[in-house]
Amino acid sequence: MGPVPRRRAPGPDGPDTMEWQREAACTDEDPELFFPISAIGPGAGQLDRAREVCGRCPVSRECFDWALSTGQRTGVWGGTAASQRRSVGSSVRTGGGVRPSAGAAEETGEKR
Repeated sequence: MGPVPRRRAPGPDGPDTMEWQREAACTDEDPELFFPISAIGPGAGQLDRAREVCGRCPVSRECFDWALSTGQRTGVWGGTAASQRRSVGSSVRTGGGVRPSAGAAEETGEKR
């Protein structure tokens, strides 16, 4: 999951629909961890560490949904990189509604 966002996402219950962020595993992590410069080289290790945090997060699904619904174009959110969310977002918009699997990085050509 990425750093706790400061911007509020609109939702059916108004702007305070981000209550999930209080339970996020990333709140005590360095936000830089979730924004690797690259998915290769040293950035690959950073991406893996960010995904480890997301892997133990009780609200990673909510984080992923938020990132997808607000079009987050950078960073790791809900255990997914931007390229994965673009792929999933296309599927959702065309009716596929698929959530990335553990192997999604390989499927999108991203180095894990």
